[in-house]
Amino acid sequence: MLSTERHGERTTTLIGVGAAGFNFVVFVLVGTIVLQDPTYGGVMGLFAGVGSYFFLPSFLGLAGAAESTVEERGPGEVIEQAGGSPRLAVAGAGLEVAAIVMLVVALSPVEETVVAGVTAGVATAVAVALVGGGILSRT
Repeated sequence: MLSTERHGERTTTLIGVGAAGFNFVVFVLVGTIVLQDPTYGGVMGLFAGVGSYFFLPSFLGLAGAAESTVEERGPGEVIEQAGGSPRLAVAGAGLEVAAIVMLVVALSPVEETVVAGVTAGVATAVAVALVGGGILSRT
């Protein structure tokens, strides 16, 4: 059983690494081709890539833990069985949402796109992490 858990953890980590690399490349390409700003695309890609790396393995572990038993359990017990750091996963989700918000701001008719986009992205990441952390502390 222990080797299966390690194998599953390694697999989800590899999936997270692959998704992080893919998200980074996609957002850099979108920033370069669509927005004509590779630096801004790099920042979006960094947010999305790091967010995917933190969020996706925890999300997959949580889904596996929820399906692994037929008995009724509360959300706190499922989160505990899934392992990993749920707060880090929520912060990762915040970073992924922040990259999307940065893209939306960049596509809007705002004059100072870089400043507005980075500010909106960081604010979104912090808000998601705070709200998600608050919800997790109640489970």
